[in-house]
Amino acid sequence: MGTIRILDDETINQIAAGEVVERPASVVKELVENAIDAGATRIIIELKEGGKSLIRIRDNGCGMSREDAVLAFEKHSTSKIKVIGDVYNIRSLGFRGEALASIASVAQVTLTTRAAPGTLVSDANSYSGTKLVIHGGEIKKNEEIGCPLGTTILVENLFFNVPARLKYLKSDRTELNHILSSVTAISLSYPGIFFELTHEGRRLIMSPGSGDLLETVSSILGKTVARQMVELHYAGPKAEVRGFVTKPSHTRANHKHIFLFINHRHVRSPQIVRAIREGFGTLLPPVRHPVGVIQLFIDPKELDVNIHPAKTEVRFQYHDDVATSVTRAVKFALGGKDLSSISMDDKQRGRRSSSTSGSNQGKQTPFFTKAEHRRMAVAEERAKYDATTDELHEFDQETSFPPPPTPSTKLITGKQE
Repeated sequence: MGTIRILDDETINQIAAGEVVERPASVVKELVENAIDAGATRIIIELKEGGKSLIRIRDNGCGMSREDAVLAFEKHSTSKIKVIGDVYNIRSLGFRGEALASIASVAQVTLTTRAAPGTLVSDANSYSGTKLVIHGGEIKKNEEIGCPLGTTILVENLFFNVPARLKYLKSDRTELNHILSSVTAISLSYPGIFFELTHEGRRLIMSPGSGDLLETVSSILGKTVARQMVELHYAGPKAEVRGFVTKPSHTRANHKHIFLFINHRHVRSPQIVRAIREGFGTLLPPVRHPVGVIQLFIDPKELDVNIHPAKTEVRFQYHDDVATSVTRAVKFALGGKDLSSISMDDKQRGRRSSSTSGSNQGKQTPFFTKAEHRRMAVAEERAKYDATTDELHEFDQETSFPPPPTPSTKLITGKQE
């Protein structure tokens, strides 16, 4: 008997789930994207224990017929594409047909859904919905039920049948923070959709759904950030750039507060982040980063979104043209605006009062001292070290990494050690 064998369906599904379902945040992201693709304008997310014991997502989207509800949990079943050519013209968030099958294989899932009367041939005269109960990929219940229009999906006890995966989940707080980051990004990408997220009954996120991006920024990121933003609007040959970035007076120590979207898809792109910084030129210190919510609209045929399991990376056909458009959008937005090149806190740290020394009276004190410039150079080297470890990826709060080499005292102070 040979040593090569075909794996059973349960094993195949759980292996596939390892690529799609990394943690509770992965489940939330996939299900919220499904709701958006279904045309929902209102999405409610409920969590318990950081999403490990319960995730419930309700939407008012188009809903599904009973036939489609069952097929949706089959591997590689999707309504988004039909042939391979459609992969290179993706206009939806999901398209692989993996998410529901993968989630159902490692959790206890309950789906209730109802389509509006007359929207589907099979449901043309039906006012009832469908309830499916699936445990570990096996359908336990399939029945008719009265329910609201749209879809509600309940995911309980994630990884209940995969103890090896369960033990690697982090604390409730860490897992919740990953979910908050994901929902924050999606909320900023779709200002016309109302989002609400609660954890253990406590509301943590609520976006207005008004369609006004700046109002959504104010609700999600805070009024202080929104007041410091300037609008971007630039149409280049290969990309249209819209959104907001903060003035140089309002910055952060890292680039995690730059939210980049391509055709409403939240992605990470070191190249585009560099293009944003180039737009600021010398207005930003080397180790400071703006807060930004930036939407790029690009012809889907000139993008490849199928290069990452979580679809968080893309490949541009005309990368240089896109980067140039982003840089110009930032430059034009900042030009002519009332910009305080450095915040008041930075001024207080960098400026030294000339009144403390008689010899300094009448002289203009440099904004940063030489020692501070040396400190910024050290910090920039530290930032480069962090970037080479895993640029633009958020690490678990409970994961430790070896620290960068400690700079010498001579470099910081100018004195011999």
